[in-house]
Amino acid sequence: MCLVSAIRTPFVANKPILVYKMLRRIPFRYRVRETPYQFLKISFKNGVCTLSSKLKYTTFISLHDFTEVSEGIHAWKRKKYANDAADCYKFYYGGRARIHYAVIPKGAKYFVGDYDIVSEKMIIFINRKDLKKSEYAYLLEEAENAI
Repeated sequence: MCLVSAIRTPFVANKPILVYKMLRRIPFRYRVRETPYQFLKISFKNGVCTLSSKLKYTTFISLHDFTEVSEGIHAWKRKKYANDAADCYKFYYGGRARIHYAVIPKGAKYFVGDYDIVSEKMIIFINRKDLKKSEYAYLLEEAENAI
């Protein structure tokens, strides 16, 4: 997966950002998921998993400057976008795609596309209940009130 951005350098999160991460459920393994395209196994401990990755990107300078981000942790900016992607994934690859709440923590570098976001750090929650028990519960309330 690649993200294309009009921004040349990554943003730095000045506050935590709520995003939506699509993962595949592995049958008979409740606390283990995998990324849908790279097949990276993700284990949750107490309902939470923290991922880190180096951002790898290339800036192209031409008539329309843009940056292509090829490595990092991908997620969706809005739940609707994530659900649409999961529906497509389920149609083509089978019915195990699940949307998880995730947070890009303060201080993390990230790029933003039209629908998606790529970060160097992400905290993923196995379900809504675990997010509500965390220090980031207020982000869920803000997102629901914004609708």
